[in-house]
Amino acid sequence: MCFGVQLSGQANRLAAFVSKRAALVELGIGASVKSRLLLNALPRLGAYVPVDISESFLASAGAQIADAYCRLEVVPVPGDFTECLSFPRRIEEMERVAFFPGSTVGNLKDDEAAQLLARVRSWHGIRGFILGADLVKDEGLLLAAYDDAQGVTAAFNLNLLARLNGEADAEFDLDRFAHRAVWNARRSGLSRSSENLQSAPILRVIHAAPCFRGKVDDYPRFS
Repeated sequence: MCFGVQLSGQANRLAAFVSKRAALVELGIGASVKSRLLLNALPRLGAYVPVDISESFLASAGAQIADAYCRLEVVPVPGDFTECLSFPRRIEEMERVAFFPGSTVGNLKDDEAAQLLARVRSWHGIRGFILGADLVKDEGLLLAAYDDAQGVTAAFNLNLLARLNGEADAEFDLDRFAHRAVWNARRSGLSRSSENLQSAPILRVIHAAPCFRGKVDDYPRFS
């Protein structure tokens, strides 16, 4: 059962842990589908504070939430939630509950996840953390999804290299890369990459700082 379905059935129960006039801080706003499920159960919420690294996307998503919940104060905070965040003073002075739905925490390395949880715990006024985490999936199911026969994931990964060529003056020869999905038993998940098919160093970005050249095994990874 996906987190969104679970949340729709548990939203009222979770809302009981959020005090009136508190601030709900969402780490990574995404499509806001899960956000709305919880916001619908919090009519007296003090403020909704979406956090996202993309300022333009954050502004657009925040405006949509503000339009849908006209009585709710929406305070977008641009930033990388894996780093220290700076909140407006009025938010710092409120009780806060962190909201990290989906299964994004599973994409972090163990030490990165621990650091994130510790950082949120250190916030002044923090009163709770609503955290979504994925269950362990069957290896065959995941391999079928991320190494799909239709080549959707492969095309997605190679498109990242194509964008580097177009936007960062990189010189990736896409014909010399192939999609690779590897099951990681220890982490119960997959690592995805575009693998160099030939032995010659072929990666170069011209207008990056610093510039880099890739070696045989330095293929881009999308874990």
